[in-house]
Amino acid sequence: MKGAAEHDEIFMWKDIRIIQRTDVFKIGTDALSLGGWVAKVVSHPLNILDVGTGTGVLALMMAHYFPESKIAAIDMDNAAIELASINFRNSKWRDHLSAEQLDIFQKINQITWQYDLIVCNPPFYHQKMESSNEVNAKAKHAENSASEWIKVLVNKLNSNGDLCIVVPYIDAFHWIEAANTNSYYCRNRLNLYSFPKDEIPVRSLLHFHIGIAASEIARMNVYETINKHSQEYLDLTGIQPKKGE
Repeated sequence: MKGAAEHDEIFMWKDIRIIQRTDVFKIGTDALSLGGWVAKVVSHPLNILDVGTGTGVLALMMAHYFPESKIAAIDMDNAAIELASINFRNSKWRDHLSAEQLDIFQKINQITWQYDLIVCNPPFYHQKMESSNEVNAKAKHAENSASEWIKVLVNKLNSNGDLCIVVPYIDAFHWIEAANTNSYYCRNRLNLYSFPKDEIPVRSLLHFHIGIAASEIARMNVYETINKHSQEYLDLTGIQPKKGE
């Protein structure tokens, strides 16, 4: 495959082959859940921005669900942009996808479009992560607060735009509060639990839109049992069950 190296890892999502590499944060539950969920809460965005694209998986999912859209993907990491660019070129939506190395906090004025939809899987650990994987630690270490993130993201939405993000459940209140301060309110929320018996979710998927409205809140279990994904998670994300599930 064009752009693939001998030791590249291939992740299959539907009929899309996505290259993963050790120097870029790999595809996980957060991005897959967010990508599948966005298509259920947002309708017909024509211009989409994927902030912190990594492998480009969220942008590719948006291209699949909204094939008429134009999708810009940005990441501050050059290795991520190089990999996302390869994955975009290898897809059938190559003419609808673009990737650019850009730190939205440093060069926000370089983003000239106002978008119908922004998707983001932001870094969220404010304490230094103890991780043997430097790539994972770097990708999830947050240097900016929820308030700073919300302000910069909604600044790039058009007047009827939608913002969809995934954050730790314990931090969701701060993101919602920050959005409210900027006149954006949570229209939809999906709390992700690891297992059915869990009392506390691990993640919250949040959909923000301008103007006050009642929020629809739902829950989903990622796993049925250890090492076995729930059917609702498989249906939402569109991934195939692992062997033995």
